Amino acid sequence: MSDKKRIALWIALTSLALALTLPWSLVSTAGGAAGRVMHTADARDAVRRAVAAIHGAECPFVGTWVGASTDGVRFTETVVPVPGDEDRVTLNLTAILDVTLNGQYPLARTLSTGRGEARRTAPHTWTYTLISYASDVNGQLVYIAVASGVKILRPDCKTYDYTGTLSIFSADKDTAPLDGLPDAGTQADLCLPDAGTLSRLIGLAPCPPPGGACCLDNGCTVLTETACIDAGGVYNDDGTTCAQADCPVFGACCNRDFGTCVDDLLEADCRGPGEEWTAGRSCTTLDLPCTPPIVGACCDRANGSCRDNVLEAACRGPDAEWTEGLFCDELPTPCEPPTGSCCDRTNGICQDGVTRADCRGRWSEGTLCSELEPPCVFPLGACCDAALRFCRDQVTEASCFGTWTEGAFCDELEPRCPPLLGACCESRDGTCLNNVTEARCQGAGRTWFEGKTCNDDDVDCQAITGACCDRTDGSCLNDVTQADCRGEGQAWSEGQICDDVDCSAPTGACCDSTDGSCRNNVFEADCQGDGETWSEGRSCNQLEPPCLPPFGACCDRAVGTCQDGFAEAACPGEWTEGTLCALLQPLCLPPVGACCDSSDGSCLNNVTETNCQGAGLIWSVGKFCIEVDCSPPTGACCVPGDGCAILTEEACSGVNGVYRGDDTDCQSVPLCVGACCLSDGGCITISDFS
Repeated sequence: MSDKKRIALWIALTSLALALTLPWSLVSTAGGAAGRVMHTADARDAVRRAVAAIHGAECPFVGTWVGASTDGVRFTETVVPVPGDEDRVTLNLTAILDVTLNGQYPLARTLSTGRGEARRTAPHTWTYTLISYASDVNGQLVYIAVASGVKILRPDCKTYDYTGTLSIFSADKDTAPLDGLPDAGTQADLCLPDAGTLSRLIGLAPCPPPGGACCLDNGCTVLTETACIDAGGVYNDDGTTCAQADCPVFGACCNRDFGTCVDDLLEADCRGPGEEWTAGRSCTTLDLPCTPPIVGACCDRANGSCRDNVLEAACRGPDAEWTEGLFCDELPTPCEPPTGSCCDRTNGICQDGVTRADCRGRWSEGTLCSELEPPCVFPLGACCDAALRFCRDQVTEASCFGTWTEGAFCDELEPRCPPLLGACCESRDGTCLNNVTEARCQGAGRTWFEGKTCNDDDVDCQAITGACCDRTDGSCLNDVTQADCRGEGQAWSEGQICDDVDCSAPTGACCDSTDGSCRNNVFEADCQGDGETWSEGRSCNQLEPPCLPPFGACCDRAVGTCQDGFAEAACPGEWTEGTLCALLQPLCLPPVGACCDSSDGSCLNNVTETNCQGAGLIWSVGKFCIEVDCSPPTGACCVPGDGCAILTEEACSGVNGVYRGDDTDCQSVPLCVGACCLSDGGCITISDFS
């Protein structure tokens, strides 16, 4: 018997012995007339109630028992009553052994069938004898087992315990007896892997352990002690598994902050800042290459501070700006805090060009004190002189000799204080309003006439006009009020006429960010396309930042090469905006396929097109050899003396034939004919040119 068959036999014997000797937790079927109807939950409850009600009542043994053991044995046992003898039954057993042994041997599957009989010797107790025949997956009889013992039904009537002895005989490979024990054959030594399961057996001893867990550089596997030492590993105790062994696992340690990588480190040694550990990998096989990170300048516009060599993720803050690949002193716009006007309303003092950090009042970014609305003055309010029944708006507290209300106007006071009113003339459009306080008539182009009405002769509300220039098209209109010259691109010049002003439309640089092209001296109206940006009064070489196209990774999948920092127009392959070659999904690799050699019909899988060049080689992208036909081409061959036959070109040459080309056939045209010159000077056409 070969070693492989001995291993398979040993596994099968071990599994059957375990199945027959361990206590089985089984599910019974009702022992009715047919003895094959499965118990429902209600039926099982009825059995339990009957047993509880009748002390000492017998559990039914007749029926079908099914179950499985923890080592992979699945079985069915049918118990059939013997007519006329209620204390005697016949047994029919089917067991399927489908197990591996400690991961050491390949899957073994054995089908065992057995038959025997049992006799009741006491309540719930049956003494039996059983003969089993085991066959391998090919139907070859492997061994015969003879078992005898006692089955004791448990009080729940659903399970029973099994004890007894077992004898195993190997079967002669040429003889498969159908009944009884074989005359030929040798009793096998039964060897079980776990001594803890042998307490119910008689005369059997446990197997020596096959090995134990072996810690290797690349992980753990179960080996014998000798094989583990030979492989340079560390051997654990006999019978240990890899799950029980504490084997160190090595891997690649990549520091993403600096782009450095070290092989063969434990996870515990790779826990520093920025370090990332990958089990079982080397630095060269990492899914994401360990490359130096992209750093740049980090400018905090809030305080003007700047840091070099900072990761984008580390440049945080509401006013933080990160610029890739530059140092602080290389920034297009110096890293300085923004300035603006600082108004101290406690004293009415305002300063221009002050940073937020240096302002002790109200700070307005990018504005001048002269542009503040409302202006930066002492706190103002309404001043009501109740004695004179007189009220003034926008008065400081110090200059008020009545009741001063901060931030209020006279018409907002409760109770009201009669304010000083007058006419308010709007010079921008010539309109006039009566009964307006002086505070309400503040603003450019407005004039207040104290105690006057719009109808008074000395109230002149004539609108001021001027030239209105439309810089979008260069047109100009005279005698236009400021209110009528507020459209997009329009500019009003008070008291001027069109001849005195320059209304030419401005030009500038037009940058197309889609391809990085730029045009000079372009009107704004002519720079409205997708991706186009117009900069008034600028030339292309004055633009900051420069006019550049977007960059990305350029992958030529035909050869599997990739380059970073490519514009789309300059990429000869597949372009991906704003990414790096190392981040492409899928990675930029050349396509592979089946490479057929038509000269001999051979084929190779996973070959690039570059490696499948040469006479007779045919490359099929994305295919496997099983999907393509690699047989050499055939065609019609004119064979001397034999006419026409379908052969390969090489076979045709071997019989001194004339090959008529690939894929030709003998029926389409009379290929095998030719001219024959006779000795008398005549000529005939024949098909036999031998």
